[in-house]
Amino acid sequence: MQPAKAIVSYPPINGLQMVATGLCHTDLVYGTSLEQAGLVPRVLGHEGAGYVREIGPKVSVAKRGDMVLLSFASCTSCMNCKDGHPAYCTQFGVSQFSGKPSLSNSKTRETISGGFFGQSSFSSFSIVKEVSVVNVSGLVLNENDLKLFSPLGCGFQTGTGTVTNVANAKPSDTILIIGLGGVGMTAIMAASRRNCSKIIGLDRYPDRLQLATDLGATGVIDTIDNKLNLSQKIQELLEGQGPSITIDTTGVPALISLGLQITAHAGQMILLGYPPVGATVNLDLVDFFRKGKTLRVSIEGDVIPSKAKDHEKAVTDMKNGITIKPVLIWLNEEYGDFVRTGPSEITIYLPEAIPVIYGPSSKCTKAPRYDVSWPTVSMHASRDKTLHDKRRRIWDRAFSTKSLRNYESRVLGYANELVKGISGLSGKTVLANQWFNFYSFDVMGDLAFGKSFHMLSSGKQHWCLDLLYKGQSPLGILGTVPWLFIILARLPGVGTDFRRFVGWCSEQVEERKKMNPEVPDIMSHLLEASAKAENPRDERLWLMGDSRLIIIAGSDTTAITLTHIFYHLAKDQSQVQKLRTELENLNITEEGFNFESVRTASHLNGIINETLRLHHPVPAGLLRVTPPEGLLIAGTFVPGNTTVNVPMWSIGKSKKAYEQPEEFIPERWYSRPELVRNKDAFAPFLIGPDSCIGRQLAMMSLRAVVSLMILHFDVSFAPGEDGHNLIYDSKDTFTLSMADIKFVFKKR
Repeated sequence: MQPAKAIVSYPPINGLQMVATGLCHTDLVYGTSLEQAGLVPRVLGHEGAGYVREIGPKVSVAKRGDMVLLSFASCTSCMNCKDGHPAYCTQFGVSQFSGKPSLSNSKTRETISGGFFGQSSFSSFSIVKEVSVVNVSGLVLNENDLKLFSPLGCGFQTGTGTVTNVANAKPSDTILIIGLGGVGMTAIMAASRRNCSKIIGLDRYPDRLQLATDLGATGVIDTIDNKLNLSQKIQELLEGQGPSITIDTTGVPALISLGLQITAHAGQMILLGYPPVGATVNLDLVDFFRKGKTLRVSIEGDVIPSKAKDHEKAVTDMKNGITIKPVLIWLNEEYGDFVRTGPSEITIYLPEAIPVIYGPSSKCTKAPRYDVSWPTVSMHASRDKTLHDKRRRIWDRAFSTKSLRNYESRVLGYANELVKGISGLSGKTVLANQWFNFYSFDVMGDLAFGKSFHMLSSGKQHWCLDLLYKGQSPLGILGTVPWLFIILARLPGVGTDFRRFVGWCSEQVEERKKMNPEVPDIMSHLLEASAKAENPRDERLWLMGDSRLIIIAGSDTTAITLTHIFYHLAKDQSQVQKLRTELENLNITEEGFNFESVRTASHLNGIINETLRLHHPVPAGLLRVTPPEGLLIAGTFVPGNTTVNVPMWSIGKSKKAYEQPEEFIPERWYSRPELVRNKDAFAPFLIGPDSCIGRQLAMMSLRAVVSLMILHFDVSFAPGEDGHNLIYDSKDTFTLSMADIKFVFKKR
């Protein structure tokens, strides 16, 4: 370490105070090889993160005080840069490696070369070109987070970009990743996100092999065993085939030769680990030619750092749990089972907390978040236990055994109408989440308001759904600040969609009052109680709130679960065949559909339960407030009047609760109970006095639709679809706001 000062010589520039930097394989190559060193002495480092302290003229990417990440430099003017591939800049070698006299030794005044990869981030202060800067202010909240994200500038973007941009990996691909350092691990994660059928990791360190498995590798190979035939082992894991994509992160010639040899016919061999100076490999050109293989190099994952798109998404994904780990799971692993996630708010990652907080004997009360719909109120939102229990007794009549029997024919009718609508699109691309919304909203429109929305028959979305989605969206951000939501929802031009949806629900209630259906529906029981109410104004507010509850809780959550069920069925055809065999053995047909038979169908119910475990429709959980005397949870005291929450989405993926928690294994719910470690963890409909009153109706709908669709159609992903957007781009707006997913349903 030597004291030095900056020499400012090449605008446009930013002067950055570095807070962290990654240590990369390339740094080691250049730091240990005189042939590669270029100008010496020099400062290395090319995965920097820091604060902007000074800016040059005409700099627009950042201002003083901004938090930024650093990536490679490029000329911006060559053909490759202009075409959107700055990683292949024709001046790349000059920009990254030639060095610039940008630092001066404070004692000897000897010039020190900087500008390594456009940054030389091993120094405490760095001078960089604007093109190397990615502004993450607003995405990264504090310096500790900024330090964690520094490897995004090279390692993360190289690993993920190689899989997604360079290889363009698809679900049908099999991938071999040689070397499981930081770059290799991000390649594993990217391949997993792409749903590649086989992902094999190769390394010599057991902890890396275990981490690769945790991150999505379907198989790993320990190279420390000198007697192991690597080619044979790789082919064993790939069922006798070579990988369609081989990625080498090591730069080791022997391993590169192995990759060239083992890669499948018409496969890709991609190099991204910097090789030693003078390294060569032998290549049988005739064999390579006959097998149609491709050998290519990936530089920086072929991303465009100056546009910040890749980095913004990477930072957001890291915080939201897409790239590394879901943020709630990361918080759990970083800080433990009790994590302070807000003022007087604790998120608890223990299955044992569920009965204590939500169970029938719990003394917890609902948090202020439930006031967001004030002045309307619903059974779900009522924070007064006495009023809640009184209202629930009214709802109980709507979901009695007799009432559920009356709903069966109507549910089945709409399930058949869904089948009919999809039949008209047989073999074509179908926006599945939209059609499942059509079904669930038509059903609940009938049961709540005495009329269908006719979305299934028209194949078009009712405008009320647009209002619902737009009106619900602010809840994901402002739901934990209910007073602010209440104010904003009433401001002109701000809460318009929310107010229109509330108004529409009220109109449906008024129209329903004029009807007298022969067979009672859900609203029949609510209106009967309303007619006897002592305070008409209060009762009107209850009806307004409960009407919204029927639509959101009864429709939205069913569509979410159906969409994710078919995501898993499209992904694993063996599940389809097993389910179809079970249904056929039960003699389930469209004409002779038997709700009682499917109620006990083991694999069907296993698929539904497994989907609910992995994809809870209310991802972030439900907030409660501890009683004044506090609570004891798993030996830990939680003070009174503290907001607590158990994120069901996270618990569903917890190793404390399940074996192989990331795997979709329906059998864990009937023939493999050893895969469930803690039964308290599974509460998709909640438990206790606030449990979902419509559970039986929801299960009725799910069983009917899944059964009839699987008996009528073969299901697969549409061309170019892999489910990635559904899993990673859906948003939490209290319930899950689904990203689109496309399937092909082909009539059998």
